[in-house]
Parts: sequence; structure tokens; C-alpha cells
Amino acid sequence: MDDEIIILNVGGVKFETIRNSLIAHPETTLGKLFNPKNPEPLKPIYPGGSEYFIDRNGHAFYYILEYYRTGEILWNDEISKSKEFPVSKRAIELEIEYFKIPINSEKRAARNLQQGVTIVDKFCEKMIPFINEATSRFISKVSVKYTVSGGYSDCTPFSIGNWHGEFAKQAYALLNNERIVSAIEKRLKNHFPSITVKANCDGLTAILIVSEIFDINTIADSLE
Repeated sequence: MDDEIIILNVGGVKFETIRNSLIAHPETTLGKLFNPKNPEPLKPIYPGGSEYFIDRNGHAFYYILEYYRTGEILWNDEISKSKEFPVSKRAIELEIEYFKIPINSEKRAARNLQQGVTIVDKFCEKMIPFINEATSRFISKVSVKYTVSGGYSDCTPFSIGNWHGEFAKQAYALLNNERIVSAIEKRLKNHFPSITVKANCDGLTAILIVSEIFDINTIADSLE
């Protein structure tokens, strides 16, 4: 019975899941309603059927159902722009409250911390070919620029694709922290020992400057 397919019609939007996914979270609204031991279970639309109607926000329920499947609310600030299931932060908060979804702030904080570390590592990985290209062009200084709004990014004095755009949303906050900039420098020095890395933040933009990639004067000296 636990693997019984359940069809949930939420505000006119239909979803399919299995009973086992719902009762895996017994403390939630659906966990209680679909518990076989519940003396007052949710009644199907048709007697003996497996389709149930819930008069709630169908777009928001997409993310509620993902909680039952993954144990996490996968909503983020970009969701409001989604064409398939657009939903505001307030809308998802109301559904979380209605369905009694427990939000573990400590777990979320740990996940955000890990995400930040991952972003810094990925940023450094993407910087390496950019700096290598600068070396091949005998350019000893490059920079990457981000806005506080997260809507713009650029790199100078040249660009190799839009690798920097991947980090536009988080880069300003990260580069505005001296310890993170130092960590970026340490990682890059493993590949380019002579470089120096610094960040200039003015409240609107953050510019990461990588200089001393190599000493152009060494080439000039060898020509004399």
C-alpha cells in the first residue's frame, strides 16, 4: 500500500507521487492525512479512487512536493521568474506554513556555507584558463568586475567567453570579504606563484585585480 500512486489535484494542477513519500514526513499535513492509520484521512474525489483535491496554490505546491521527495525546499529567488512554476517568496511561505513543513535553519546555514566554498573553488578553476590566456598574450594584469545587483559582470583587458557571468549573483558579496579574497589568492598562487590578488569594492561594484602574473621586464632584460 505504501507504494500506491497518489494523484494530487492542487488548485487545478495535478501531481503524481506515492503514498510512501508523503508518510515519510509524518509531522506534516500530508504525512498525517495519508497515514493509513489516520481515522480521518483525506477523501478521494471519487470513492475508491486515488485522486485527491486540495484547494491550495498549485504552482507553489510543486516545491512543497519536492520537499516530500528530497527533504529540502528547493525554492530560490530566481523561481519568481520561472515560466513553468512561478511563485513568490510570500506564496511559498504560506504553503510551507499550511503544510507544516519544518524548516531546519541550521541545516540551511550549513548548506549555504558549503555552497559558498564550492562557488569560490569553481571561481578559481575558471580563473586559471583566463590567467593562462593572459600569460600567452604577455599581459601581466587582468581584472574581473561585478555589480552589487548581480546583473552585470565583465573582465578586462580581454574576454574568453562568459565564464565570469556564472558568478554574477554572488561575486560582489564574496569579493567584499578580505579573507575570501586572500583565499582566492592562495588558491591561484598554487598555479601562478608570483601573482598578487586584491579587490576594490565601492558599494556599487567589486573588481578583482590579478597582477604580477609574470614580469615583462625579464623579457626586456633578456633582449639587451
